[in-house]
Amino acid sequence: MLRVETVGADPEQTGVWSDSQDSMTFQVGTELEILAPTGSSRATLAEGVARSIGGSVVEDWHVDSEPSAHPDLEVFHHLTPAFTVFDASGDQYLRLVSDVTIHADLHVKEPSRPGWHRVLSDDQRFLRMVGQFLPAMNASSDDLEALADRFGLTTERKGDTTRLHDSSGASVVMFTTLPGEKERVTECISPPLTEGFDEWLSVVIGTANDLGFTVPTEGATHFHYDAELFRRPDVFQQLVFAFGANVDVIRQKMQTNPHCRRLGALPAGLIDLVESDRYATMSWPRVAAAAGAVDGLTKYNDVNVLHLLADAPKHDTVEFRMLPSSLEIDRVRQLRADVDTLVRHLLEPSATRSEVDGR
Repeated sequence: MLRVETVGADPEQTGVWSDSQDSMTFQVGTELEILAPTGSSRATLAEGVARSIGGSVVEDWHVDSEPSAHPDLEVFHHLTPAFTVFDASGDQYLRLVSDVTIHADLHVKEPSRPGWHRVLSDDQRFLRMVGQFLPAMNASSDDLEALADRFGLTTERKGDTTRLHDSSGASVVMFTTLPGEKERVTECISPPLTEGFDEWLSVVIGTANDLGFTVPTEGATHFHYDAELFRRPDVFQQLVFAFGANVDVIRQKMQTNPHCRRLGALPAGLIDLVESDRYATMSWPRVAAAAGAVDGLTKYNDVNVLHLLADAPKHDTVEFRMLPSSLEIDRVRQLRADVDTLVRHLLEPSATRSEVDGR
């Protein structure tokens, strides 16, 4: 069994401490995957939460990617409608986006919902520029023509799809309807929170339950912790032991959803690295460089450490991804408490491999 404790350590080494030195508190971002009822959407939840807190909603685009069926293209990038809720003070309270892993409960052959579109390209940089000028909801043919004029492109329309071509005739972006019921997919993203997590859960989950949202078959919960906590060779070693070959111990404790897509143990190459004779003499920059070059390391491992290892990460977090989704407030609160306890244990200088992986 996984053994975790809350034992004192040096606050200069292990992160943000509360007044008591035997307990650390963390600033954590939460991602909770849920599903709107048939006929509803993530926009409905955004509006409901905004009403409950006296806030407002802003529509924009979410950039994501997924594997491509085209033999010459490994992945394609896309924009899908997203909704950000701001509180009465103008601070971001909640962001609602789509998620490409949620499929089982959707009827994708249903007609696309009017006003919902996606934009596809093989160039994420161009998509980000497009997102600055194209409305995320109810974009019209006039909007597309204006976009084409801005970038010196031409438009070609076939059915529900409009392609934008460059001067050579090459297609650079495609605008089309969102597949049926994809508007129901709802990933709830919190800002980084230290205080206020329980209140945020109560508002978001309470509103979602009132509106008839459910947990999707493949649903997961992710927690993002400050990556700086883990930028020590000894702490990284323990993280690798915990989420390497013995990750099943943690999955069992956390009751990982067996239907979750895109999970996996950290690759064996990381185990080899942290068990090598040279590891004890390596500085953190050398550890990060060596670990980042290991085959099989992706953002879809049970714990995503790519940002931890990067020189200039976009999101400076370690993401714990192996948690089930839930619309029970107490259940999500307990998941967060369990991961907090695990993180505290990983940060303990005295922890040993046998304590972390159950040996």
